[in-house]
Amino acid sequence: MSPARTAETLREAFELHSWIVADSGCWEWADARDFHGYGALTYEQRTRKAHRVAYESWVGPVPDGHHVLHSCDNPPCINPDHLSTGTHADNMRDMAARARSGKTKLTWDQVRDIRTRAGQSGASMAREFSVSTDAIYRILRGDTWRYGAMAPLGNTKQRAGGRLVKVYRRTV
Repeated sequence: MSPARTAETLREAFELHSWIVADSGCWEWADARDFHGYGALTYEQRTRKAHRVAYESWVGPVPDGHHVLHSCDNPPCINPDHLSTGTHADNMRDMAARARSGKTKLTWDQVRDIRTRAGQSGASMAREFSVSTDAIYRILRGDTWRYGAMAPLGNTKQRAGGRLVKVYRRTV
């Protein structure tokens, strides 16, 4: 039987688990993690994110509509000094500012440059920016790099590599 099922409260279930204090100051969750690397624990047949439970246990309640954000950009970290609350928009702005939209190789400046050159060959831009042709087309279609205010750039549809795509520019 897992420790989480024997605890009386969520906080007790949380504190039965372990974490490692890293040189960075992060307290890294040492038990189960979800697909994105966030600590996970189950209590009363519901899986919860460990960093959210840490915040609620050691800092206080999370306001309605807010998420628990990491200042350290380390998903398994549960150190309350590295956690704060913010809206989804706050998290997306932070993600864009730190250029951590997944495993990105590009910056917002490069993405803007790609979008202004929508009529050029996707393959040549892919070589220039050291990314796949598919990554270029996803940027041009707006499938990726869409956080932040976006506005149409010139014509709303331009031909890129034989495809019609919507072209946007970041306005913020």
